[in-house]
Amino acid sequence: MTPHATDHQAVHELLGSYALDTLNDLEARRVERHVTRCDDCHAELRSLLGAVDALAVAPDQHELPVAIRTSVLDAIDAIDAIEAGSATTARFGAVSDRPTWAARASRRFVVGRPAFAAVAAACLLVVGVGVGSQLNWSGDGPSRPSDAGIRTPADTMTGTSGVVDVDTSGALADTTMELVDVHGAGMLVTKNLPEPPAGYAWRVWGVSGGHDMHAIGPLDPDAEGTMALQPVIGVHGHDYDAVAITLERADAGGDSQQGPVVGWARMA
Repeated sequence: MTPHATDHQAVHELLGSYALDTLNDLEARRVERHVTRCDDCHAELRSLLGAVDALAVAPDQHELPVAIRTSVLDAIDAIDAIEAGSATTARFGAVSDRPTWAARASRRFVVGRPAFAAVAAACLLVVGVGVGSQLNWSGDGPSRPSDAGIRTPADTMTGTSGVVDVDTSGALADTTMELVDVHGAGMLVTKNLPEPPAGYAWRVWGVSGGHDMHAIGPLDPDAEGTMALQPVIGVHGHDYDAVAITLERADAGGDSQQGPVVGWARMA
């Protein structure tokens, strides 16, 4: 069996635990990295196109009760023992030894992993996965981002999306943005977004009337620089005409736009 086939099989065995959010960070990142890059996984997901409508994405995500997690892990331990034909060391051990269910600080995604599992599957089927190389900025980026570029999407908004390279290095040449309707909730899918220049950060904004910018929060590209997801429509009861990403100084206040718009998207 090839290394890829071995990894593919191992990831499939981890999917159930991934959906339950019982994997540690390293295992969860392994699943996400494999699914993003694997052509076989893409083909399998496309074959499930008819089941996309069954993926429920609720606006409010809730932690799975600990009692359910515990019973699931107990069942897995029991199955392991039966398959081994004799008593065996429990894979997950005592409850106190099991992975913590608390949110982990190292998570890259705004949505929790159980939500990401459903939303990512839907997005993979609807828009595909853009796999690209890590992009790097040449130089230190704009020296005065508060004075550079456009101020609001209305200044350049035509069609359903656009990216403005505020740095002449071409670092955003392969970046794309798309606003996808996933069961009534807008999901911003950003592909090939590089790490911002040192001292800067990406921020996401809801846009009303083409000019009014409402802060949603920071956006970090994932560790591979390939795709980032963020819910933007229907969050906190707000509906927006579009969403935009700006390049802000990392130490700037989160509710006041100071930097230029580098990209925007709206529903087709």
